[in-house]
Amino acid sequence: MQGNTHRFGGILFGAAVSAVSIPLVHIQNPIPVAGVMMMGGAIGSLIPDIDHEGSLIGRKMKPVSRSEERRVGKEC
Repeated sequence: MQGNTHRFGGILFGAAVSAVSIPLVHIQNPIPVAGVMMMGGAIGSLIPDIDHEGSLIGRKMKPVSRSEERRVGKEC
């Protein structure tokens, strides 16, 4: 999968979680909470690719990506 599909999946997951959880906890202003959940899903969905230097998050965090790629190797 590419970074854009990972990110889109994370946004959808964040939207689904917020649609289910917000009514259960009775939040008065759900829009910011839903936005934070969707942003968290988008960012969190990119984390598994951090060990590839060519990935979207790997290009943004090169030192971490290089370190992880050396430590984990190119298993995938």
